Amino acid sequence: MMTDRTSDLQLASYLIVRGYTLQAIEGPPGRRTFVFASAFPADVVMQFHGSSEKKILDAHKSLKLAAVMSA
Repeated sequence: MMTDRTSDLQLASYLIVRGYTLQAIEGPPGRRTFVFASAFPADVVMQFHGSSEKKILDAHKSLKLAAVMSA
């Protein structure tokens, strides 16, 4: 069976929403790798990097960091 993996949480989230099946999460806390049941094509990754979904995830990450820093 062909699998594919990423350590990028945002990309993993995007792939799950796109219908890719998460098979496993490997590695120690802080260094997790998300393993998918099938390979994802490079063009799907490129679509993600130019997508509005990526912009939303980046904004969420920035807001979360700002909230922690101001606390």
